[in-house]
Amino acid sequence: MVASNPSHLSSGERMIGLNSKCYFTKMNNFSSSSSSDKQISFKNFFFLIWDIISADIIHLNNGRSLVGDYKFEMPDDSATKKNIKTVYNFILSFLIGLDILFLRLIGKKVFVMFQGSDGRIGGYCRKSFKYTHCKVINYGTYSDKADKLKLKKIYRMSRWANYLFSVNPDVLHNLGQNKSFIPYTSINFNEWTKNFTSRTPNSVRVIAHAPTDSNIKGTMYIEAALNELKQEGYKFEYKKIQNIPHSQIKSFFNNIDLLIDQCLTGWYGGVSVEVMSLGIPSMAYIRDKDLKYLSEDFKSELPIINANPNNLKNKIKEFLSLNDEEYLKLSQKSYTFIKKYHSEKEVAKLVNEFYQKEL
Repeated sequence: MVASNPSHLSSGERMIGLNSKCYFTKMNNFSSSSSSDKQISFKNFFFLIWDIISADIIHLNNGRSLVGDYKFEMPDDSATKKNIKTVYNFILSFLIGLDILFLRLIGKKVFVMFQGSDGRIGGYCRKSFKYTHCKVINYGTYSDKADKLKLKKIYRMSRWANYLFSVNPDVLHNLGQNKSFIPYTSINFNEWTKNFTSRTPNSVRVIAHAPTDSNIKGTMYIEAALNELKQEGYKFEYKKIQNIPHSQIKSFFNNIDLLIDQCLTGWYGGVSVEVMSLGIPSMAYIRDKDLKYLSEDFKSELPIINANPNNLKNKIKEFLSLNDEEYLKLSQKSYTFIKKYHSEKEVAKLVNEFYQKEL
């Protein structure tokens, strides 16, 4: 489970009348799940097998097949650990995707959702994009060796699965023919309530940054820009939010006026969806080359403040210059956008259109 997306998508599918069940291997502190979700374990193994046999549609997440996914070498891995990963990946390279082929042969429709690094090709990004975190991280999941393994996996999945999805549009550049962008479904609107009328007029703006990985998010550029603005006399409070369990994060977000999500990856993350659902604007780098995968309405209504390392400082200046009326307008626009495009039910409807075409 990554960024709570599978759980919320499954919940949305149940809202529109589908008999959807979600299984996960593990969760981290930044994910949330429904009480109806089941962790894959010996206890639940036979339930999983029965549900697979009974299902018409199998929707895999995080670019993974049922047999698992590759384990990429990290710079600090010991020689023994590197050798173990090499052997593991060699064996997996023969198996990965064959489960999808088997599922298709027994009449199942198979869909695969990619989240980001699971389908992002580091070499392609470094060659094609001016701004990308893959220029900072050229090891592990973005190494040349990892690219070869991921491309092999993508080739098999694009050949044997019915359709491939991605919540990050840049990943779609390498996903073959049958592919589509699908927005995140990382929140439940019954739990996240808009907050755009609670701000004190003329108060000092509170700017937050919540990096799960500073290299990916471009934290060095963000904090450098904020420090320069402080030195120039601009008034604001900066909060860096890290290592906060998902169950507690909402209380932190309720006390900020702007989230700076990232300035390198080219798209906004699940954290932006969460803050905008509270009526809090978000700033992130949105890459023009990736917008061809989005609908015209989605592009025209996108409220994200687009900022890259080159113009980040000026974009923050522009935000700080907003009066209360302008801020409220941006706040309302952010909430409306999230409600329209990121609710569990609306995303489930979109995904179901693809299901129905294949059934």
